[in-house]
Amino acid sequence: MPRQPSRFAVWRARLSERLAHSSQFFLFGLIVACGIEVLVDWNQTLFEVNVLRDQIRQKGLNSARACRCRDDSAIPTDSRSDSDA
Repeated sequence: MPRQPSRFAVWRARLSERLAHSSQFFLFGLIVACGIEVLVDWNQTLFEVNVLRDQIRQKGLNSARACRCRDDSAIPTDSRSDSDA
């Protein structure tokens, strides 16, 4: 004797049949999925840009510090050069 389907299985079959024929629902689902994908990709892109910006800023600070140290060592420390003028 075949087993009778549950109420949930009947409801799910009826719902899936109705949605299978609804092109508007498919279009809505497609738009929502694309929107989620765009938001996730945009968020990841902004995160990567911020990371790269921080790396460039750090390189610039290190270069400025290296130039400042190099310039400080090139300045003569002889005090006679100031009094000769």
